[in-house]
Amino acid sequence: MIQLVFKVKGADHVVLITDAMRAAGMPDGEYSLGGLPVIVSEGAARLKDGGALAGSTLQLAVAVKNISEVTGLPLKELVKSSSLSAANALGLQGIGKIEPGFAADIVLLDKEFNCKVTMVDGEVRYDAR
Repeated sequence: MIQLVFKVKGADHVVLITDAMRAAGMPDGEYSLGGLPVIVSEGAARLKDGGALAGSTLQLAVAVKNISEVTGLPLKELVKSSSLSAANALGLQGIGKIEPGFAADIVLLDKEFNCKVTMVDGEVRYDAR
Protein backbone atom coordinates (compact mmCIF):
# COMPACT_ATOMS: atom_id res chain seq x y z
CA MET A 1 0.00 0.00 0.00
CA ILE A 2 2.83 2.39 0.84
CA GLN A 3 4.47 1.74 -2.53
CA LEU A 4 1.15 2.42 -4.27
CA VAL A 5 0.61 5.72 -2.43
CA PHE A 6 4.07 6.99 -3.38
CA LYS A 7 3.64 5.79 -6.98
CA VAL A 8 0.22 7.42 -7.42
CA LYS A 9 0.72 10.63 -5.41
CA GLY A 10 4.50 11.12 -5.56
CA ALA A 11 6.70 12.23 -2.69
CA ASP A 12 5.67 15.86 -3.33
CA HIS A 13 2.14 15.02 -2.16
CA VAL A 14 2.81 12.64 0.73
CA VAL A 15 3.55 13.92 4.25
CA LEU A 16 5.33 11.66 6.72
CA ILE A 17 4.25 12.20 10.31
CA THR A 18 4.70 10.51 13.65
CA ASP A 19 2.56 10.58 16.77
CA ALA A 20 5.66 10.25 18.93
CA MET A 21 5.30 11.10 22.58
CA ARG A 22 8.06 12.79 24.55
CA ALA A 23 9.64 9.41 25.36
CA ALA A 24 10.77 9.11 21.73
CA GLY A 25 14.53 8.63 21.65
CA MET A 26 14.64 7.93 25.36
CA PRO A 27 15.53 4.65 27.07
CA ASP A 28 12.91 2.18 28.28
CA GLY A 29 11.23 3.37 31.44
CA GLU A 30 8.25 5.19 32.89
CA TYR A 31 6.99 8.41 31.32
CA SER A 32 3.71 10.29 31.18
CA LEU A 33 1.30 11.23 28.43
CA GLY A 34 -1.45 13.70 29.22
CA GLY A 35 -0.92 13.03 32.91
CA LEU A 36 -1.25 9.26 32.52
CA PRO A 37 1.66 7.00 33.46
CA VAL A 38 3.16 5.19 30.45
CA ILE A 39 5.68 2.37 30.36
CA VAL A 40 8.04 2.25 27.37
CA SER A 41 9.56 -1.16 26.75
CA GLU A 42 11.48 -2.10 23.60
CA GLY A 43 10.15 1.05 21.94
CA ALA A 44 6.48 0.29 22.63
CA ALA A 45 4.61 2.86 24.74
CA ARG A 46 1.73 1.43 26.77
CA LEU A 47 -0.42 2.83 29.54
CA LYS A 48 0.75 1.58 32.92
CA ASP A 49 -2.83 0.72 33.85
CA GLY A 50 -4.33 -1.71 31.35
CA GLY A 51 -1.49 -1.83 28.83
CA ALA A 52 -3.29 0.00 25.98
CA LEU A 53 -1.05 1.61 23.35
CA ALA A 54 -0.19 5.16 24.34
CA GLY A 55 1.11 6.83 21.21
CA SER A 56 4.40 6.04 19.61
CA THR A 57 8.12 6.46 20.05
CA LEU A 58 8.76 6.54 16.29
CA GLN A 59 11.18 9.28 15.34
CA LEU A 60 10.83 10.87 11.90
CA ALA A 61 14.30 9.74 10.78
CA VAL A 62 13.23 6.15 11.44
CA ALA A 63 10.02 6.76 9.49
CA VAL A 64 12.09 7.98 6.53
CA LYS A 65 14.33 4.90 6.85
CA ASN A 66 11.27 2.61 6.91
CA ILE A 67 9.76 4.27 3.83
CA SER A 68 13.13 4.10 2.06
CA GLU A 69 13.32 0.36 2.68
CA VAL A 70 9.70 -0.25 1.61
CA THR A 71 9.66 1.92 -1.53
CA GLY A 72 13.28 1.87 -2.69
CA LEU A 73 12.90 5.55 -3.57
CA PRO A 74 16.02 7.74 -3.47
CA LEU A 75 16.43 9.95 -0.42
CA LYS A 76 16.29 13.10 -2.55
CA GLU A 77 12.65 12.17 -3.21
CA LEU A 78 11.79 10.98 0.29
CA VAL A 79 13.10 14.12 1.96
CA LYS A 80 10.27 15.98 0.24
CA SER A 81 7.79 13.91 2.26
CA SER A 82 9.52 14.70 5.53
CA SER A 83 9.98 18.43 5.01
CA LEU A 84 8.76 20.30 1.93
CA SER A 85 5.41 18.51 1.61
CA ALA A 86 4.66 19.14 5.28
CA ALA A 87 5.58 22.83 4.98
CA ASN A 88 3.38 23.16 1.89
CA ALA A 89 0.47 21.36 3.55
CA LEU A 90 0.66 23.82 6.45
CA GLY A 91 1.03 26.83 4.17
CA LEU A 92 4.46 27.67 5.58
CA GLN A 93 6.80 29.71 3.42
CA GLY A 94 10.60 29.66 3.36
CA ILE A 95 11.15 26.23 4.91
CA GLY A 96 11.37 22.69 3.66
CA LYS A 97 14.18 22.75 1.13
CA ILE A 98 17.81 23.66 0.77
CA GLU A 99 17.76 26.72 -1.43
CA PRO A 100 18.68 30.42 -1.11
CA GLY A 101 16.00 32.30 0.79
CA PHE A 102 14.91 29.25 2.80
CA ALA A 103 15.62 28.75 6.50
CA ALA A 104 18.79 26.76 7.07
CA ASP A 105 17.20 24.15 9.34
CA ILE A 106 18.95 20.90 8.45
CA VAL A 107 19.43 17.48 9.98
CA LEU A 108 22.35 15.37 8.75
CA LEU A 109 21.91 11.62 9.05
CA ASP A 110 24.41 8.81 8.64
CA LYS A 111 23.81 5.75 6.43
CA GLU A 112 21.84 4.12 9.27
CA PHE A 113 19.66 7.25 9.59
CA ASN A 114 21.14 8.26 12.96
CA CYS A 115 21.18 12.00 13.57
CA LYS A 116 24.73 13.33 13.39
CA VAL A 117 24.22 17.10 13.09
CA THR A 118 21.26 19.42 13.62
CA MET A 119 21.34 23.00 12.36
CA VAL A 120 18.77 25.68 13.17
CA ASP A 121 18.97 28.93 11.21
CA GLY A 122 22.36 27.76 9.94
CA GLU A 123 23.82 27.31 13.43
CA VAL A 124 24.92 23.90 14.65
CA ARG A 125 22.80 23.02 17.71
CA TYR A 126 23.77 19.34 17.96
CA ASP A 127 26.90 17.57 16.71
CA ALA A 128 27.51 13.88 17.35
CA ARG A 129 30.38 13.50 14.88
